[in-house]
Amino acid sequence: PTELLMREKQEDAAEVAAAVITYCFCSGGMLVINKIAVSHTPSPALVTLCQFASCTVLVYGGKLTGLLRTDEFEWRKVK
Repeated sequence: PTELLMREKQEDAAEVAAAVITYCFCSGGMLVINKIAVSHTPSPALVTLCQFASCTVLVYGGKLTGLLRTDEFEWRKVK
């Protein structure tokens, strides 16, 4: 039983480490891509608007399909 528990803890630790490393690469990649897109576009605000719009559509779509769990929208949180 203790060997099984130790193996599960090691697998959990490996999974967390993989998630952190993947997040770092994705975050760094998005930062570079965003910088390039904003620098090479005559209207950086348009790039930002497109990013916000696509993020909104993806998150809301994920919520509607049941792939994501999100809090309900509350105006008092927006203010």
